[in-house]
Amino acid sequence: MNLIIVDDQKTVLSSLRNGVAWEKLPIEEIYLASSAGEAKELLRNHRIDLMLTDIEMPGEDGLSLFAWVKEYDPKIECIFLTAHADFQYAHKAIQLGGYDYILQPARFEEVERVLQKACAKIFQDRKRMELEENRDFLKDQQEILHNSFLERLLVSEESEVRSVLEKLLKLLDKRYPKEVFYLVQAEILHWKSHEGEWSTRLVRMVVKNIMEETFEGLECQLFLCPIKNSGLFLLLYGNQASMNDSKVVEKIRTVHEFVQKNMDFAMAFYLVKAEKETIYKGLKRLEEMKTDNVMGKADTFVSEEQKKSGDSLKLPGMEQWFHYIERGEGELVRGEIEEYCRRADRRGELDLKRMKAIHFNFSKAFFAVAESRKIETHGIFTEAYPYEVFMEAYHTFDGLMKAVDYCLEFIRRQENTKEDGIQIALQYIHDNINQNISRKEVANLLYLNEEYFSRMFKAKVGLTFKDYVIQERMELAKKLLSSTNFSVGIIASKVGYDNFSYFSKIFKEMEHMTPLDYRQIHKRNS
Repeated sequence: MNLIIVDDQKTVLSSLRNGVAWEKLPIEEIYLASSAGEAKELLRNHRIDLMLTDIEMPGEDGLSLFAWVKEYDPKIECIFLTAHADFQYAHKAIQLGGYDYILQPARFEEVERVLQKACAKIFQDRKRMELEENRDFLKDQQEILHNSFLERLLVSEESEVRSVLEKLLKLLDKRYPKEVFYLVQAEILHWKSHEGEWSTRLVRMVVKNIMEETFEGLECQLFLCPIKNSGLFLLLYGNQASMNDSKVVEKIRTVHEFVQKNMDFAMAFYLVKAEKETIYKGLKRLEEMKTDNVMGKADTFVSEEQKKSGDSLKLPGMEQWFHYIERGEGELVRGEIEEYCRRADRRGELDLKRMKAIHFNFSKAFFAVAESRKIETHGIFTEAYPYEVFMEAYHTFDGLMKAVDYCLEFIRRQENTKEDGIQIALQYIHDNINQNISRKEVANLLYLNEEYFSRMFKAKVGLTFKDYVIQERMELAKKLLSSTNFSVGIIASKVGYDNFSYFSKIFKEMEHMTPLDYRQIHKRNS
C-alpha cells in the first residue's frame, strides 16, 4: 500500500516521515509533496492508496486537492491534518467524503492509529470489491452454462431431453417439490424502424429484464437464450402450487404489451405449459405454434387456446379456380383465397397445414392452365421470383398472396404478350439502342422467363434477339454515316459500342466494307 503526505511546511513533512513508526503499518512507499500541484503530479505517476494532507495551504488548499482526487481516483482514501482554529474545515472535509481528520499538533501514536484504521478500511474495501467481482464473474459463468443447456435442450432428441433438463436443474439455487415448466418463444416479427435495429444481446437483455420484473413475486426462476434467426427461448421453472396458469398467461401478455408499446420491434409470444415428462412434446408444440402463425400476428399465443370451433371450413376446390384463370378472371381466385384465409384465421383454423393445402390447390389450377397453353414451368419463373420461392410460399399469408399475384400477373401478361409483347420489346430496343441491352433485361420487362422470351421473339421476328439488336444498330449506323459528319468513333458509341475496333469489325461483316468506305460511297451518291 502506498501513501502520499501533502503539507506546505517541509518541517512537518520531515517530522512525519521520520517520527511515525512505519514498520508497524502496511505501507510500502511514502511520497512527499509540499503543494497541491506537486501532489497531483505524484498521483498521476504513481499508484497511491492513501493521502494524508494539510487543509490550510497557500494557493490550492487541501479541500480543493481532495475534490480533484475524488474525480481522479475515487478509491483513494484521504485523512486531513487541521489546527484547532480550523476545526470547521475538518467537518467540511468529512462531509465531502474524507475518511478522518487529525488535529494538529498530534502525537505520532495518534497519526499511527488513524493510518492503521484507514489501511484496514482499504483492505476491507478491496476484499469486498474482489468478492463482488468474483460474484459477478460466477454469475456470468452460470448464465453461460444455463444458455448452453437451454441450447442443447432445443436440439436434443426425445431420449436426451430428460438428461439435459436434469443437468440444468442441478445448477439452480432452489428446487421445487411440485415442479412446473412454462416454455415460451419470443419471435421478432419485424422492426418498426430499421435504423434502430439492436444486437441480439441487447434484445435478450431488455426482454429478460422486463420478464424478471414482471414475474417478480411469483415462486419461479427464469432462463433465456437466443435462437438463431428466431428470437428468444425462455424457460420458466416454478412451484406448481403458486404458478397459476391464468397468472402466467396474464404476465406474458403484460410483457408483450410493454414490448409492443415501447420497443422498436414487434414480437409474437408463444406459450406452452409442460411437466418434466412432456418437455420434448412442449418444445415441438412451440415450434408448431410459431410455424402456424402464418398471418404474422404480433400477439400472445397460448397452446390451450388453439382450439377449433364448430365445423371446419371446407377448402375451395381447384376445378373452379382453373376455369376462372382460364377465362382471365384470376381476380376472383385471389379474392376467394384471401377471404378464405381471413375467415379461417378468425375461427382459429388457419395453420401451416391448411395454408399448404390452399397453395397446393392453387398450384394445380395454375399449372393446369399453363399446360393447356403449352407453357413450360421454366418459362414461368425468373431469377427475380424463382420456382423454389414459389413452392415454399405457403409458410406465410403474405408469401402465399405474393405467389398468387405473381402467377395471375404472369397469365395476364402472357395474354398481353400475344398481342403487343413483341411490340413492347421492339420499342424498348429502339429506345435504348445506344445502351448495353440484354435479353434478360427485356424478358424481365415483360415478366417472362428468359428462354421462353427468346423462343417467342425468334418465332415472331424471325431473328434471334442478339441478331436483331445487331441489325438495328447497323441500320442506325448506316443512316448516321450517310447523313452526318460525326466521326466513326462517335457513331460507334451512339449505336451502343464502346469499342471502336469491334464496331468496325461487326460493320464489315454485315456490309462487306468498312464504315469509312460506306460513308464515301453513300456521301458521293447522295
